[in-house]
Amino acid sequence: MNTRFLRASFAVFLAVMAVACGGTAALTPAPTPPPPAPAPAPVISITAPTPVGPAGGATSFGWPTFTVNNATKANTTNPLVYRFDISSREDFATVAFSATVPETLGQTSYTPSSTQQAPSEGALYWRVLAIDQPNAVQSPASVVQSFTYYVNTEQNRIATQLYGSLWSGARPTGTHGRAAFGPGWEVRTIRSFDGVTFQSPPLEILRVYDLLDLGYDPDSAINWIRSNGYPTVAVWYPSVAAIGFPFQYMALIRGAWELVVRVGA
Repeated sequence: MNTRFLRASFAVFLAVMAVACGGTAALTPAPTPPPPAPAPAPVISITAPTPVGPAGGATSFGWPTFTVNNATKANTTNPLVYRFDISSREDFATVAFSATVPETLGQTSYTPSSTQQAPSEGALYWRVLAIDQPNAVQSPASVVQSFTYYVNTEQNRIATQLYGSLWSGARPTGTHGRAAFGPGWEVRTIRSFDGVTFQSPPLEILRVYDLLDLGYDPDSAINWIRSNGYPTVAVWYPSVAAIGFPFQYMALIRGAWELVVRVGA
């Protein structure tokens, strides 16, 4: 056999083997597919609580109890809490105060402390949000409700019943509870000694009494009323501890203010 031919064939064989071996070495295994992405966590949702009371337009002397029907929740087992907001503005641009209470069965309520200061008398507004605190998720706010707030005093109640309100403009400051009613303050229509029919107790007298109840002395009470634009003809008679008005007078008797109908000029 031709030696030269054998050599050439062997060289071709070696070349083929080299190519074959090199091609095998260049192969890479198929990549491992990534694990499937975890399913997204369920979205927590909470509906707005439904106001129960005080209903829109209610009047309250002192703080009422605010009550809502509970919100419903989805994809959470955490107990909810309820935030009650009180404001003097219907848009809640400012919030006078808030309180958070735990949910109770069916309905949840909150009554402010009697020492809680109101932002004003007159129209106030309230709303409630339900909150899942551990997940930091809260409901939309409830429908805003309005109510009319008055300080819880007898003179305020009587004045509101007879005249709409006790103070229509400037309001005195202080803490109530410094005066006491004696006899004669019941609501009634009276005929005076000179034939004038009038409503008792008059608004002027209720205002004077309110100032006394706030801790003013009689002279300071009368001066405050006059200096703040309210009409009065009240006169303080210290010698007999009485404040005179056109048809009645207030007399301080045994620590209480009696309202007495005048029987003559």
